[in-house]
Amino acid sequence: MLIARGLDPKASLALEVAALLRGRGDAASRLGAAHLHFAFERGAREAMRGPDVAPAIERLLRQSQGWSAESVEALKAVAVGGDKMLAARALTLLAESALAREALDEAAQRLTIAIALEPQSADLRFALARVYGQAGRPAEALAARDDILRTLPRTSANLRRVALLSARLNRNDEALRFASQALQAAQTERSVSTVQAQEIAFAVARLLLQADQTERATELYNGLASAQWGRTDRAAALLDMEARLRQAGKIAEADRAKASLAALRATAPELDAAQAFLDSLG
Repeated sequence: MLIARGLDPKASLALEVAALLRGRGDAASRLGAAHLHFAFERGAREAMRGPDVAPAIERLLRQSQGWSAESVEALKAVAVGGDKMLAARALTLLAESALAREALDEAAQRLTIAIALEPQSADLRFALARVYGQAGRPAEALAARDDILRTLPRTSANLRRVALLSARLNRNDEALRFASQALQAAQTERSVSTVQAQEIAFAVARLLLQADQTERATELYNGLASAQWGRTDRAAALLDMEARLRQAGKIAEADRAKASLAALRATAPELDAAQAFLDSLG
């Protein structure tokens, strides 16, 4: 949306929308304006890191910082309003603002209040656990994870996120167990998409390698690289397999994955798309 040379048309339109929302006093407009203001500030900060920064970006950063400060005050009012859904959303945005300032304890406090308003929100609960982890509070992060397991349904999507969270908390055995459960659940859930099942399979394969179960991991990766998948999907599996095998010191196996990738003859755009998919997995 923002580039170092200036604003693209979408950013200019978003600025107009934000201005309209700022002129309204209702809670929903305040939420929308805050979301855009925080996005502008993030984008401007990122663009400022590039070379030859345009004056328009410098002006936008100064403006967006002022708008963000105004939005924080507006959100505080919404957070204590009578609409629980809007209050929870306001608290989430306040937590986002706190995270941008690296005020992790404040972010955790905001999210805790938001969860009390929307206890079934998976996104809020996982966000709180991540913040505790970032804040160096592993016991509270683990307690938040266990609350997720007690409170939310054990769907494949939730179990995958629990597995990834467990891995970040260095609970690798538990992470592998939850990822395996997610893969089993995905095979029976009608609502699971092909992409969701693929993401879960990647999580299991990675965790198997961490557990030094190379044969099982390679078997799963080879399944993800089989002919039933498109070339981009197959390239993603082979790229990930090679990189993680090499990282684990399994050089011969990594070289075989590299040879398989070369034999696939994926195009540059396909390889770029494959890498973008892997980056999205975290």
